[in-house]
Parts: sequence; C-alpha cells; structure tokens
Amino acid sequence: MIERHVTFNLHAGLNQDFEKFMLERYLPAIKARPGAFGAWLMREMQDPSRYHLVLGFETLQSAQDWKASDSHRELSPILKTFYATSEVVVYELVAQ
Repeated sequence: MIERHVTFNLHAGLNQDFEKFMLERYLPAIKARPGAFGAWLMREMQDPSRYHLVLGFETLQSAQDWKASDSHRELSPILKTFYATSEVVVYELVAQ
C-alpha cells in the first residue's frame, strides 16, 4: 500500500473554489483510477489556508499511473492555480 500526502498552502481567498474543485473534479478523477482506494482532503484547523490531501494506492505502479494519466495532466495545471506552495511525501505501509 502506498500513500501520497500532499500539503497545500493556498493563495488567500481561494478556499471555497479550491474545495469545490477538489470535490467535483480532482477527487472523483483519482477515485476512478484502477488501484486507487481512497482520497481524503483535510483543512488545517489552526491555519485554514493549509490543506492536506491523502491519496491511497494499492501499489507504487498504480500511484505512478495516476501521475501519468490524462486526468492528472488535465487537472494538475488547474490545481496549481490555487496554491502558493506544496509539499509531497510518499509513504509505504510496512506494518499493520
């Protein structure tokens, strides 16, 4: 199991538009991918301009396939308009 954790620092005033884009377009595109088993978007309570996205994939290959997909290539430029900076950390499940 692979998880991609992405933290976004949004531009001021874009929270509602960002959440709408994620809910209506980005998250459904991920969830429709083979090998994807979940996508969760969280807003930081102490700083509402910071969001954390967790994407779950069955394998590293399915995570890489998402990054190479037409959907990702289409949606990524739109996503980038919402945030000033982002950070990505990829995790592999080692125990359960």
